[in-house]
Amino acid sequence: MGLLARTVITGRLEKANPLPPGSYWLDVFDTGGHIETWHQWVNAAGSAVKVVTTEVYEANESEGYPARTWVQFDVSAPVPWNRGANAQSPSLAIDLGWPNVEKVAPKTSDDTVEKPKAGSPLDILKESGGPDLGWIKWAVGGAVVLGGLYTISRFVKA
Repeated sequence: MGLLARTVITGRLEKANPLPPGSYWLDVFDTGGHIETWHQWVNAAGSAVKVVTTEVYEANESEGYPARTWVQFDVSAPVPWNRGANAQSPSLAIDLGWPNVEKVAPKTSDDTVEKPKAGSPLDILKESGGPDLGWIKWAVGGAVVLGGLYTISRFVKA
């Protein structure tokens, strides 16, 4: 997933327990051993869960992003989503959140976010709350007027 995404498309979160058969995706953030919890859940679910795609992203300390793993998985038979593998973990929903139901199968995690459209530098400044750029219109308008006056004065002298 691009970290510059503005909108995350969660679709519909599946909050049923047990987790019904279907296709899902989930971002598992590596805070407090959650990636290990994910692997333990997949192993405990056995053949009822098939991991389709996995994307691993390293942490970016300077930007403040933890390491995370995006997983796309299929559930063929109902599996519990109420207990984490860790005895201190009362719920997978607390550790991992709720899986997202796939409306259309994403090919990568980039398909699950909306990224900003590239705009002109002026658009980017406006959106970022940058300085008021109204003076640019006046400067360009002034240059046009002065250019016109200069051109007229050249014709009058001739």
